[in-house]
Amino acid sequence: MSKSSAPEGWKGRSPKFLSPDDALRKWQDATETNCGGFVSYGTTYFLKLKQDADGRQGHLCFTVFSFKTPEDAQAAMKGLTKKERRKAGAEAKPLQISAGAEETEAFTGKHTEVHLRLGGVLVRLESADLTANEPYADFAKLQIDRIKKTAAGKNPDA
Repeated sequence: MSKSSAPEGWKGRSPKFLSPDDALRKWQDATETNCGGFVSYGTTYFLKLKQDADGRQGHLCFTVFSFKTPEDAQAAMKGLTKKERRKAGAEAKPLQISAGAEETEAFTGKHTEVHLRLGGVLVRLESADLTANEPYADFAKLQIDRIKKTAAGKNPDA
């Protein structure tokens, strides 16, 4: 995701990519699975430009994971969602997100988690210091649209 694609009121940071071995280890920790078919991942942040009443400046972290097959991505998504729901505990409340993905899991509480799968690509959106009223669906749609453009051989920044 490019810095130029940040919605109004948000500032994007340049994407970062780990080495394949570091990426696999991090992903195995995140999902508590063996991560069959894992290929790579990258991550980027969006900072909210306006602080809230408590002086906090929240941010969203996007991590985009690629897998060899949709089934590999689906298994990884199940592991990630299971682990994050367990961490959130009873305070996790369902969050309805419609972004054009083939599969979506979303919940909010102390933090918000949105997991989207489109083919062999898995997107994780996680928040810090943000309320449940942020434009999570807009951010999710932005990522899914970028994946669709890339899969069609188009520049996602165009």
